[in-house]
Amino acid sequence: MKNKTGVPIQTLNQPDYWIDEINGMLYDAILVYMKEKNFNKTQLAVDLEISKKQASQLLNGEGNDFSLEKILEISLKIGKFPVFQLEDKEEYLSRKKS
Repeated sequence: MKNKTGVPIQTLNQPDYWIDEINGMLYDAILVYMKEKNFNKTQLAVDLEISKKQASQLLNGEGNDFSLEKILEISLKIGKFPVFQLEDKEEYLSRKKS
């Protein structure tokens, strides 16, 4: 069964879906940050205190092994507050239907 978002409810109930969503937000924010700072991949890695391999993974949209703590650290370093909220499933689905 799908909702108005077009995402099957079974998918919404999978942690991987939400991890991908968070990684996507981080990816978009990092691209903006790099552009603002005129950074290349190496400069980004140094600035964020991550390896060049991890920077490549972030920029290639590949899965990464960052802990939640590291995702929060990166968010803060690029000038973003990582605001997460927990929402009731039924309310979320109802909101997406309207």
